[in-house]
Amino acid sequence: MPDEALDKALPELQALFANLDADHGAGLVAFAGSPRVLVEPRFEPLDALELRKRVFAIRKPDNPHAAGALDLERTHVERALDLALGLFPAGYSRRLVLFSDGRANAGRAQEKILAARARGVDLHAVTLSHAKAPFDLAVASLSVPTQTQEGVGYEVKVDVVAQAAAVGRVKLFRNGFLVERRELELQAGHNELRFRQQTEEPGQYVYRAQLECDRRQASLDNDAGYAFTRLRSKKKKLLVLGELESEAFELLTALQQSRCVPEFRTPDGAPEQLLDLLDYDGVILNNLLAASLPTDRQVLLRDWVDLFGGGLLSIGLDSLGGYEGTPIEEALPVSAGKERLPKPSLSIVMLADTSSSIVLADRADAAEAGGESGAFSRPEIMRNAAKLIVDSLSERDTFGLIGFGTEKYAPRWLVSLQKAYDKQMLKERVESQLQTTPYVLDGQRLHELLQARLEPAELGAAAQVAADLTKALRENQRPHLTVEALSDYARKTLKMQAKAVNMLAVANEAEGLIQPNAFLARSNAYPALQRAVNALKQMESVDKRIVLLSDGYVEGNVDYRRLAGRLAADGIKVSTVALKEGDAYKKFLDEVAHWGMGRGYRVEDPGAFAGAFKADVEAQGNPRVLEQPFRPRKIADAPHLRGVNVSLAPQLFGYVRTAPKLGARTLLGVPPDYEPLLAAWDYGSGRSAVFTADAQERWASLWLRNWKDGYRQLWESTVHALCARSAARVLRPQVDVHGQQVALEVDFLDGQNRFLNGEPLHVRFYYLGESGYLFSRTAAEEAPLRQVAPGRYVCDYAAAKKGLYLARIGGPRAGDLSCVGFVISTVAEQTERTEDAETLARWAQTGGGSLDSEPKVWLDLGGKRHLKRTDLSAWAALLAVLVFTLDVVLRRWPAYAAALRGKTGKADA
Repeated sequence: MPDEALDKALPELQALFANLDADHGAGLVAFAGSPRVLVEPRFEPLDALELRKRVFAIRKPDNPHAAGALDLERTHVERALDLALGLFPAGYSRRLVLFSDGRANAGRAQEKILAARARGVDLHAVTLSHAKAPFDLAVASLSVPTQTQEGVGYEVKVDVVAQAAAVGRVKLFRNGFLVERRELELQAGHNELRFRQQTEEPGQYVYRAQLECDRRQASLDNDAGYAFTRLRSKKKKLLVLGELESEAFELLTALQQSRCVPEFRTPDGAPEQLLDLLDYDGVILNNLLAASLPTDRQVLLRDWVDLFGGGLLSIGLDSLGGYEGTPIEEALPVSAGKERLPKPSLSIVMLADTSSSIVLADRADAAEAGGESGAFSRPEIMRNAAKLIVDSLSERDTFGLIGFGTEKYAPRWLVSLQKAYDKQMLKERVESQLQTTPYVLDGQRLHELLQARLEPAELGAAAQVAADLTKALRENQRPHLTVEALSDYARKTLKMQAKAVNMLAVANEAEGLIQPNAFLARSNAYPALQRAVNALKQMESVDKRIVLLSDGYVEGNVDYRRLAGRLAADGIKVSTVALKEGDAYKKFLDEVAHWGMGRGYRVEDPGAFAGAFKADVEAQGNPRVLEQPFRPRKIADAPHLRGVNVSLAPQLFGYVRTAPKLGARTLLGVPPDYEPLLAAWDYGSGRSAVFTADAQERWASLWLRNWKDGYRQLWESTVHALCARSAARVLRPQVDVHGQQVALEVDFLDGQNRFLNGEPLHVRFYYLGESGYLFSRTAAEEAPLRQVAPGRYVCDYAAAKKGLYLARIGGPRAGDLSCVGFVISTVAEQTERTEDAETLARWAQTGGGSLDSEPKVWLDLGGKRHLKRTDLSAWAALLAVLVFTLDVVLRRWPAYAAALRGKTGKADA
């Protein structure tokens, strides 16, 4: 509204306020997008200079309180009428006089005027003319198709509004590059220009139409218009974010060989605008540290997936746990929080040295103590240690117990390796197998054995052999029984010839008669270790341990220290428990535990051992990253694995441990606990997935070398599953922008291009700011789409500000989603430079008033009843006193009448 128009209207306002008296009052409200009271309703005349000062002060640049409150980019007549109706004092006739050009571009002025008329408030209208407004050119609208097709031409339409005829030019830019320039002869009013365009490369194209004119213009803020279109490709467009492009080389190569178009960026190049993200079908975070991606961009990624149907894939989560509690973690199907990680599964095999040196040492201790072996005998320590270890296990853990002695007797499973489901049963098994009964020969059976093997002349000798050997063991005189010792004894003491009898065979059979096993002084732990290792290699537990319970006196022809080191390198830790610290070979046991990456325990108190072992296991803790070889296992079928033969996949060498969220699907798991390797879920309108190993040499080296086709197929299938959109129901939007008025049309079709009708569609409008960086998921205006034809839905929207907008169209199903952006580059206030006399006349007619009448008409009631305020408080008080007196008299009248009659009777008597 030019100042000249206000100058023309000011004399009429001054005349109005100069003629105020006790019966006629007036107030003044200024308005644009919002109203403000300039003059409170008053009944005293207002000085003309003061009135002028108040009217023009609101338009001064140095008066931010006034200008900022008015929202000068819109004309909202409805709000001004609302404020004015609330200012009328009671007891007077009410009348509105509207000074305007009739260009209301916000609100519903006509409906408000009709409602005011129903309340007895009439309205007069006065035209504010633009006749003396300075020359100006403006781009009223710039429109392009919402989506274009590859190789198909389309039109760019520019609507130019000229204040008067002029010669100028228009330049058309696409993504900042000049594509066409045209000289123009413009007529006063609207001029429509058309440009033919065609794009080949998929992506987002921003058009800008720039006007130029040699004449001086009133405003240069409205000389440019913006719009954008999007060219979709049949291939999926992916954004890969990572620290180094070299780390993503194999992944990028695999995706390029598929139906994808990947683009790599470092975290600094991550999209800052929602419109930039909408240009991609999916985003891949490849070994990206959470700290390198600013929080605002993480929020943008999360909202893009949730609200706008994006596909997010995270490969190799930040191993430091940086994603815990971040917006990215909210969108992922797994939790990165360490407190939610379960304890890794444990497989433990205990090796119990039950040779005769263990038993005989306890018998010697008992002899010295008067016949009692004490509460903490060596077998007792082994039994208690095994039972305490069983108590510390969970149902996911595995336990086994092996007894061993000399090399001539193979170690045997006293408790087979099994899950610790029934701890009581395992402890009973340990108790029954680890007994303290001395190991002795069955003399009668040995005698029978020798009788069967010796000649009749040697039967006496056989009886002597059996008696001597049995006595020797019982009296601890010959505890070291071996095959060679038995052969030597038979030849030297009994003078037997090897030809007469095979004493080696006799000795082997004789050792089998020692009950329950032939465990002699120096043990051989190597076969037991080998047997435990073979069993543990078959287990899929994360933590594998061997606990050797021994006095340390083992056969010396094996390098146990180096053996323990090799086992530790293979992921099997070796710990030792010294039986009777005072007698054990502690140096040897400590060295084995050191090389085996375990711990050497020197405990005799079972409670102390339990605490030490528990502390040792807990020291392993819940590691966030596990680096060990494993083969992935397929847990569930899903489109992410379509065409992928996981059984042929080589080993991976590590992964980041996570816990699946409720509703997530674990597709590939890491044995034995089947923690997520590949997990996916639907998040809001989009999808997300996580691959907890990596896609490069660190952990996936064998995949890159030996599984190239499977490697490529896995990522191709996963990406397409995340970015897939249902073709069964399609929303095709088209936006037409004219000034601040937006017309949205949506065609709703099924997969066979048939119309879908009667569906409850809705649209949310998000304001992105003038540069596109402003986005809030909560700051949205939602409106329904109404159906106007088969399969066609429409919605009219009045944009409040200049800038970028995004419309999200949704339906009753999760897959009913489409997005379209548009630009409000010129507000209606900058393009509507002429008055609308027709609208003003309609408002005056609806309000029961006149158009462009004089101030005396506004003050004339025209036969309407004149209302005047009168102070009735004194009369009301007098009336209240009279009513009260009458009420008292009427209530007491019966008593007065009876008393009066009594007095009259006495007088008559």
